[in-house]
This record gives sequence, structure tokens and C-alpha cells, in this order.
Amino acid sequence: MAGARTTTVIVSWNTRDLLDACLRSVFADDPAARVVVVDNASADGTVAALGPRYPQARWIASGENLGFARGNNLALADVATEFVWLLNPDTAVRPGALAKLEAWLDAHPRAAVAGAGLLNPDESPQPASFAFPTPLGTAAEWLFLPRPLARVRDRLFALAPRRTAGPTDWVLGAAMLVRMAAVREVGPLDPGYFMYAEELDWCHRFRAAGWEVHLVPAAEVVHHGGQATAQVRERMLLELFASRARYFARRLPWWRRAAFGPLMALGAVWNTIYLAVRPQPGWRAGLPAAVARAAWRARTTQRAPTAVG
Repeated sequence: MAGARTTTVIVSWNTRDLLDACLRSVFADDPAARVVVVDNASADGTVAALGPRYPQARWIASGENLGFARGNNLALADVATEFVWLLNPDTAVRPGALAKLEAWLDAHPRAAVAGAGLLNPDESPQPASFAFPTPLGTAAEWLFLPRPLARVRDRLFALAPRRTAGPTDWVLGAAMLVRMAAVREVGPLDPGYFMYAEELDWCHRFRAAGWEVHLVPAAEVVHHGGQATAQVRERMLLELFASRARYFARRLPWWRRAAFGPLMALGAVWNTIYLAVRPQPGWRAGLPAAVARAAWRARTTQRAPTAVG
């Protein structure tokens, strides 16, 4: 069984029904799967409803919403298997996905991470792998632009996702298999990130230590995407760019990161004007300025990750 070598870790927050479907798919693929569920103080009765339904899983009930990084780190501290599979609760595992990821890491001993091929619910491919971001590219990415200009921007700044199997810069944390030997070398997820950029930062650290990060599209996982974060959309939007600012501050030399704040401020001016002419769903008038302030003020001195094992 694939699960004998892997511990699957799922961090959930108010996603009871999606988590139910996720666990059902995991155990359908491997009834003996080792699964740890970290519940981030959900208010929807997740543990009470699903704990008795899946007694073969280990349940950790947090007293607060720890976010993605700290929630996963709770489970990582006790992982004794060769691999750990970080899996979002809004995913459904296709048969054989984990076995394909394990086989890929076996065939590529310097790969620390194997990211699954993510699918939308309609089975169309979902972006799962990207080039490392830059301050200029990120500032350009959030600009509201007409579609033709947006396509030019994406090509100019290499914003399009990578889809071929093999080495890449970083993969989304929705379904990533990680080699524990690499985790013991570089440490767990950085707990200074609450949401977003934590897997980007982790992949950067793996790459900096000489490990590789790979995408494995054949290991298919359906990802509904954003189900937990949609509950607090504006807060998560602020977290997204604040986390990206923190990533730049921690991983790039000063001369590369210095322009990010001013660029985001300029982008906020552009987006505010654009919204006045062409309103966008989910964007109120003051939100671009709030996003720019969050990026500008992002802390860069939060605690660093500690060793595992």
C-alpha cells in the first residue's frame, strides 16, 4: 500500500462537507492510508461530525485558526514516514495519484517535492506550477487590464503556469508530496506566513539547499479551490500580497525587493481608476489601496522555522 510510506496531512477550517469528500477519496484509494486531520477551530462541527465517521484518521483539534503553515507544522512534528502529503480539504484524490507521486520521488532522488496535477471540477487542468515570482511581475500581475493586454503581460513576465512533467520552481500546496529527509534538512513551513506563499517559500528553501521541485501532472487531484478562503475574501486578499511581500523581503536581496512597495502603490492608483470606469465583482472602491498598504507594511521579522526531527 502507498500509505505505508506516506502520512497525509489535511488542515481544515469550516470545510466539513468538502473534507468529508476528500477523506472518502483518500480512503477509497487506500483503505490503510495514514491520515492526520488538523482542524483549525472550525465552527461547523467538523470534528464532531467526521471524527466518528473516520476513526482510522488521527484528529488534532486546534484551539485557534493557525493558518496553513502552523496547522501543517503541528502534524509535521510527528511524521515518521518517508513522505508527507500535504492535501487541501477541498480536493478529491483520483485513484493512484499518491502511488504515482511516490514513484516519481523514487525515480528522482534529489526531488524534495512532487506536486500533483490539479484539475477543476469540470476536469479541465488547473494551474499548479509556476516560475518563482519577482516584485515587478507580481505588481504587474495584480493590475486590472483588458484581456489582450493581460495576455501580453503574462508572456512578458512569465506568469503563465508550467504544465509539463519534471523540474519546476514551485508548486501549489493543495496536493504536494514532500520527502521528509528534505524537511529535516531545511525545516518545516515558515510559521510567519498565515496563508499564501508558504509553499512558495518552502520550495525556494528546498531549491536553495540543492533539492529539486517537480510537477507530476499524471497524478491527478480535483481541486475545488478557495473554499475556505472565500469565507473571508478581503482578508485573504490582503494576506496574499502581504505574504508575497514577506517572501520577497526574506528571500531576495534588498536591491531586488526595494521597489515592490512603490510598485504596488502605483498599481493601486491604476486599479482604483480602472474600477471607477469598469467595476469588478468583489472589488470595492477602497480595496486596491488596502491591498497596497498590506504589502507595504508586511512584517519581515516574524519567527523563522524550527527544525523537524
